[in-house]
Amino acid sequence: LTEQAQKKTFPKYKDKMRFVPLPYDKQKIYKTQENKKITIGYFGDYNSKIRNIMPLYDYCGQNTDYNLIIAGSSNLTLEEKDNIRVFPRIRQEQVNELVEQCDILACICNKSGTQIPGKIYYYSATNKPILVILDGEYKYEITEYLSKYNRFIICENNIEDLNFKIQESLRENKSYAPCIEFSPPKIASKLLKLFEEKV
Repeated sequence: LTEQAQKKTFPKYKDKMRFVPLPYDKQKIYKTQENKKITIGYFGDYNSKIRNIMPLYDYCGQNTDYNLIIAGSSNLTLEEKDNIRVFPRIRQEQVNELVEQCDILACICNKSGTQIPGKIYYYSATNKPILVILDGEYKYEITEYLSKYNRFIICENNIEDLNFKIQESLRENKSYAPCIEFSPPKIASKLLKLFEEKV
């Protein structure tokens, strides 16, 4: 999406532009958690002008069958509840420990613009379900792009769709694996192919 937008902004250079997804570092296979409740983790900044975390926060606040862990910088002050823990921005080592406790990893798309959160690619190195919460004017295009990988739980940023997609995912009880398409060898191969086409 950003490539397409850049081509419109800089038509003189559009023939030189190519898109290659972010690769993850290495695969991370986690042991299945023995949580009594499903634990959802959101790790990243959530300034309310850029990302709307409130539907996820309110959904878990209303559904005590779920735990929610939030960590990141924000202009909001979210109240902790019995099933919701809220951290400021913390060190990566602490994030890694919290990720391990989670059953589902959540990514919230921006309220506007073409950027897809990089965590979507990084989380795809794991065997955990990835909940992609859509927002903004490019929801259809992002859904179309991510759906082809058969790796993500994609939903609208409202309580009703969050409930429907999470419940549907739990019923399916699907096993997840790292997405090979975002692995370093695959991305390096795409880069080399693009280079060869230009030579």
